[in-house]
Amino acid sequence: MLTPSEMDVQGELSAEICKFYGGVKLEVTERITLFRLAWDLVGTQFGSRRALYERFFNGDVVRLRRRRYAIYDFTRAEKSVNTFLTRDS
Repeated sequence: MLTPSEMDVQGELSAEICKFYGGVKLEVTERITLFRLAWDLVGTQFGSRRALYERFFNGDVVRLRRRRYAIYDFTRAEKSVNTFLTRDS
């Protein structure tokens, strides 16, 4: 979404910008600043690096899942299945 600059807000399009960017509790400039901050967090290289960091902080996700599956104790689940299968009908 294209966000207007400070010059746009003070320029000839200020009435339209105030009409479409105005909020109930936020001033136009505060709302535009909030839009820019949101874009920085999700749409720029900064946001992308942060998302990758969070995703791979503990290591490769596929390896971690495989390792957890390999060391998981399935005895309780196997007991539940066996109990269900051997119950009297």
